[in-house]
Amino acid sequence: MFDRSPLVIHEQLFDGKYGLSLTTADSDELDFVPRIMDNFIIQCGGQT
Repeated sequence: MFDRSPLVIHEQLFDGKYGLSLTTADSDELDFVPRIMDNFIIQCGGQT
């Protein structure tokens, strides 16, 4: 469904929605992204 690259996943799922940038993110944002990703995977029934 998605390219395995975290940056591509970030761009497809989060860009514009959360306003996060993995290239300029501070430590709080870098901690936030994986937790959002976990929630997304759970909502999709665990399929990656």
